Amino acid sequence: EVVGKDVNEAKTLLNDLGLGTKVTKQESDEYEVDQVISQGIMAGEEVPLYTTIDLIVSSGSDAIEVVDVSGQDEAGARVALESLGFSVTFTTAFSDTVEEGKVISQDPVAGSKAEPGAQITVTLSSGPEVVKVKVPDLRGMTETAAKDKLKEAGLECGTVSETNSDTVT
Repeated sequence: EVVGKDVNEAKTLLNDLGLGTKVTKQESDEYEVDQVISQGIMAGEEVPLYTTIDLIVSSGSDAIEVVDVSGQDEAGARVALESLGFSVTFTTAFSDTVEEGKVISQDPVAGSKAEPGAQITVTLSSGPEVVKVKVPDLRGMTETAAKDKLKEAGLECGTVSETNSDTVT
């Protein structure tokens, strides 16, 4: 078994057994440069002397770690990501917890790896969502009925005050 070993060590181990090697390079962000990714004939199989074993070896990766831009403003996030060679697009979403104009999230996420030129989508906060509702007409209702009607409309009752009236009971 030579998977995970340095290519030179793998060649030596296989050559010592009377086997040849053929190396093919393949990009990988999982394996270090010159580390064996796979072997053509699995460990334990019997083969004739001088058989050539195909080795796929890592040539490394151009992938770059995506930095965390959460909490930054649009300009700061753009500079941080574009300086690493990424392409950046922005979207917006409502947030009750992140200040308007600041980064809520990014895709791919911080800490992952992406190729230079990869598209990074950054979501900026547009602040809390303001939902408008029509205030129901409460005239002529009892206080309890008025509070219930407000609750049905998704509103909370504010201050209640009383006044004398000759026309309303």
